Amino acid sequence: MQFIDRFGFPAFVALSLGAFMWIIGRGIMSELGRLTRAVTLVVLAMQFAPEFHEEAESIYNDSLDAAKKRKERMEHEKQRRKPS
Repeated sequence: MQFIDRFGFPAFVALSLGAFMWIIGRGIMSELGRLTRAVTLVVLAMQFAPEFHEEAESIYNDSLDAAKKRKERMEHEKQRRKPS
């Protein structure tokens, strides 16, 4: 309460939001890092090791399913996967 008296309520709200974003943001950044590594592995495997294409495709599909479960926007993937 001394913080609110000294700096005001808006400063307290800003500090609280900053702390919340720091705690939640670290988890989000960690998840993005894992997803990025998985996609990079898949792309490299598909390009440089054709014999691992099936395994790479299954990893990619698992990543895609996880993204769909998180309800991410997937329009770019739908366009990329359209049969020509």
